[in-house]
Amino acid sequence: MSRRPLAAVLRLAASACVLGAVVVAFWLPMDGSPTRSVLDRALDAVSPRGAAPGFMLRMTSTPSGAVVGVDGQRVGTTPYLGNVVCRQGERVTIEASAPEHRTWRREIECREGASLDAAPRLEPLVGP
Repeated sequence: MSRRPLAAVLRLAASACVLGAVVVAFWLPMDGSPTRSVLDRALDAVSPRGAAPGFMLRMTSTPSGAVVGVDGQRVGTTPYLGNVVCRQGERVTIEASAPEHRTWRREIECREGASLDAAPRLEPLVGP
């Protein structure tokens, strides 16, 4: 048997062991805690515990395909389902707009963990 295939197999096995060690190190706790891992801390850095969860917004519209906005920022088109990040009691403006239609806009108070269903009928613009 040639040494080249054996060397390739050994290199592959060594790479798999290194990759396995990296994966295990990533998932195992690194601070002595039995439950906190590097992954937990990385997720905390992106979305810290205690961050405002906001509420779930589900919006459909007539006509369909309207642009959905939250506090002046486009977040998608209808039909839309997404989380609105805000703090309890904060005022949030949601809107739906479509070409040749009046913009539908509502200001609401944030209720963390709530769900809001909105189904605006956008009125067509009339006249020249």
